Amino acid sequence: MANFPRPNDVLRILTLNTWYVPPLEDRTREIAAWIDAVDPHIACLQEVRKAADEATLADRLAEQCTGEWSVAYGGRLDSDGLLAGNAVMSRWPVEASEMYVLECADRRPKSMLYVRTGGIDVFCAHLTVDPKGAAVRESQVLFIDDIISSRSVEQSLVPPILAGDFNAPPESSAIRFLCGDLGLSGRGAFYQDAWAVSGDGPGITWDHRNPHTTSAYLFDGRIDFIFVGVPKAPVGGGENPKIRSGQVLGAYMACDVALTGTYASDHYGVVADICCPNLTS
Repeated sequence: MANFPRPNDVLRILTLNTWYVPPLEDRTREIAAWIDAVDPHIACLQEVRKAADEATLADRLAEQCTGEWSVAYGGRLDSDGLLAGNAVMSRWPVEASEMYVLECADRRPKSMLYVRTGGIDVFCAHLTVDPKGAAVRESQVLFIDDIISSRSVEQSLVPPILAGDFNAPPESSAIRFLCGDLGLSGRGAFYQDAWAVSGDGPGITWDHRNPHTTSAYLFDGRIDFIFVGVPKAPVGGGENPKIRSGQVLGAYMACDVALTGTYASDHYGVVADICCPNLTS
């Protein structure tokens, strides 16, 4: 994926769990190298920690990466007395942002960050890590779907974008609900799973070939996702257009090799290209 050209009229999104484990200097350089190589418009980052009066990893990345970046951050105090949460980096100014708590019993709190930027509604989420937490993740995605419905603007350039570390594979109930394959509590939802739509291969993001990945889980799996809502108006007119605004056009792995000598995180990242005519950048 490195140095993969970004086509015109395509919105590119990156998601990565950046991992809180210090020291972060080498991994920050690696993540910055990947952001420069991928050249996304928006990066959704999870496990971003913050001590009082210190810059977040996202702030440091915004300084190191090529071009101008805006950063939004939302975190809660964890058991170490630091803020732990999510960040969104954007090529455009942040118009609005709000953090939502995702209830669970995790030692490190889980949340979702809503950001409106460049006329696009973005939701960066991190679900419970509990291996026995399937029912908790079901409650979390129901809540997430409610927030997306309430905060998304119909006039947005593309449908709402939901990205992050879901700590669940595609066959889990939480992910199947988001993809429209399973009802929960008498409800349904539908989001395009970018990798399922356009990825090549298994798309494993928790991979024990990565030297940073621990034995906390006994499986390798695709647990990091980019979801995009129902495509919007047709592109180019016609009764049966093949492409609509918000349609996923491509999905790729990121941070799955070491560009600068060290792996970026204990997760790999995911990149999605989304049809977005008349994009301003």
